[in-house]
Amino acid sequence: MKSLVGKKVGQDFMIYDPEKDCVHVLNPVAYRIYQLRHEGCSVETIAVTLRSEFNLAPDYPVLMEIEEGIRSLDRLGLA
Repeated sequence: MKSLVGKKVGQDFMIYDPEKDCVHVLNPVAYRIYQLRHEGCSVETIAVTLRSEFNLAPDYPVLMEIEEGIRSLDRLGLA
């Protein structure tokens, strides 16, 4: 498992990857997806959590956003 260093910066969250000497800045939704994935939550559980925590409308395509968020985290090596 990677040794990542994280710090809250304003409303965003900065994650430093010392192996790549690279910094990533995640917005609150992306960071919450990151957290919940690392807790082992399913996509469906993440959807319920995001809808509740961010007051998303029932018709908001949250599953699509979560799937894209997970793909982005994978590309960055943060998944």
